[in-house]
Amino acid sequence: MLLRGRLLLPPDPMSVRRARRHLGEVLQEADREHWADDAMLGVSELVSNVVLHAHTECEVSVEVGDDEVRVSVRDFATSLPTMQHFSPYATTGHGLSLVGQLSAECGIDSLGEDGKVVWFVLRGTGRSDDLAGIDQEWDLSGLLPPEDPTDSGPTALLTGVPVRLWLAGLEHHAAVLRELYLVLSGPHPPARSTVDVSAADTALRALFEGTNRALDHAGGRPGELDLLPLTPATNSTPAAIAAPPPPATLDVEVSLDDLDTAALEALREALDLGQRLARQGQLLVRPALDELVTLRDWACDQVAAQSNGAAPASWDNALLAGPGVAEWGPPDWDDSAFRGSPRPLLVADDGNRLIAVSPAAAEVLGGSPEDFVGLRITAIIPHRLREQHIAGFIRHLATGEARVLGVRLNLPVLRLDGREVLRCVLIEQQTVPGGRSVYIASLDPLPSK
Repeated sequence: MLLRGRLLLPPDPMSVRRARRHLGEVLQEADREHWADDAMLGVSELVSNVVLHAHTECEVSVEVGDDEVRVSVRDFATSLPTMQHFSPYATTGHGLSLVGQLSAECGIDSLGEDGKVVWFVLRGTGRSDDLAGIDQEWDLSGLLPPEDPTDSGPTALLTGVPVRLWLAGLEHHAAVLRELYLVLSGPHPPARSTVDVSAADTALRALFEGTNRALDHAGGRPGELDLLPLTPATNSTPAAIAAPPPPATLDVEVSLDDLDTAALEALREALDLGQRLARQGQLLVRPALDELVTLRDWACDQVAAQSNGAAPASWDNALLAGPGVAEWGPPDWDDSAFRGSPRPLLVADDGNRLIAVSPAAAEVLGGSPEDFVGLRITAIIPHRLREQHIAGFIRHLATGEARVLGVRLNLPVLRLDGREVLRCVLIEQQTVPGGRSVYIASLDPLPSK
């Protein structure tokens, strides 16, 4: 027995639903409903990739045999898939891993200038109820044709990139573009926009591809930033954070073949619009932290400048501090008790910015309260600890993990004059009206021994 079904779909979010329905009908006609859950999950991921990244029509083909079902999704874009090594709690980037986990076989067939076909085969009784290892990667190395090392055009070089923060930023940008495309393509888009999300995706893909090449050349792909261990606190001694290793950096060469000024500008505009919608609660992702926006803007500026003949300029970690770069508004709540407290208290919001500073805390930091309100928290964190703080805060916002909340820590804080002072820091979280969180930190003197 062999039953075939074929469906041509436009690059539209509704195509995902139509592909699922078509596949379900074919399997029902073939009396193979036991494959339906896995097959529809897999085809949803593959058609979503076409809609979000290929931006072409796609052709869904189904072949049902006695012992297997083969599902193929063809698009007409020449770019090939890339594996994104996103964190386990990322809201995007796991589609190919998921397809690889649920299928008996899978593959990618390049058709050159005519596009590509991504396919998977299901056998047995289906196993979508056993995806415990879904974070395992679908290794594309054996499925794609090797790159031609002689096929190289003009490039831009991003030097000294803080690699783990860069990967966190790319992950967030990909999630924002996915959400933005789906929201703007819906029947009731929340904003009138002329943003070219397809061009923005092309620019982001160029940054991803350059990063993957750099990581491959470096001989490894760093995973999540390992948060530094805390030494246990005792009744008389607060906990302490281990000395961090030097931050890992990477030089990323970005191809300019498909990346022009218009695509870079589209990327900025799309991500800025995504920031505004995320702050309004209209996307499923949180707004990016200022530090990720700063790193993104630096990269776009570098690519644009080098495409016009400028020399590369290395990333400077000092850019992780200073005033915020994105639209910002503090939570709507009464912070007068903290601003007027005789204790050395700082209050930060869930955007990683200082929103209230008591006079005693400002004195510890070598300034007045007005000098600090609106700055990023990283402005008072020594350079060597900034990447750790940002990584930990991103993970906390994504997962709720709270390693340092409610734990007394002996930590250095950075004064305005550049000197460091060691204080006993206790950070506590509080939910305020509107569902936002604030973080209250005390900068007390070290306990006497």
